Amino acid sequence: MNEVKEWLSLIAIAISLATAVWAWISAPSKKTASDLDLFRKTATEEMKILMEAVTELGRRTQTLEGELKHLPDAKAFMDMRLAIEQQTGKLGRMEESLTSTSRTVLQVQDYLLKKSNVA
Repeated sequence: MNEVKEWLSLIAIAISLATAVWAWISAPSKKTASDLDLFRKTATEEMKILMEAVTELGRRTQTLEGELKHLPDAKAFMDMRLAIEQQTGKLGRMEESLTSTSRTVLQVQDYLLKKSNVA
């Protein structure tokens, strides 16, 4: 019976030591669990903020794309460039015509002034 008591006391000591070791090992896991809960709350809040930012960027992108549809494309720019060059050519010809017309008007004016001074 003494021998059984000794074995039982050894088993009890082993169990108590194992329980102490288990408590010592699992204590950090409780802190880790609370840290994990805090992280999940923070991550959820940050995710909500990020989703709002992404939504806002999507809205702004959609607005910009809508505005870009009204702008001319490369073909339209080329057509405008050609039209401007044609207008420049027409203006050059008009300038030459106006120069010669101005010269003619000045000659007529000189002629009329000379004619009125002679008479």
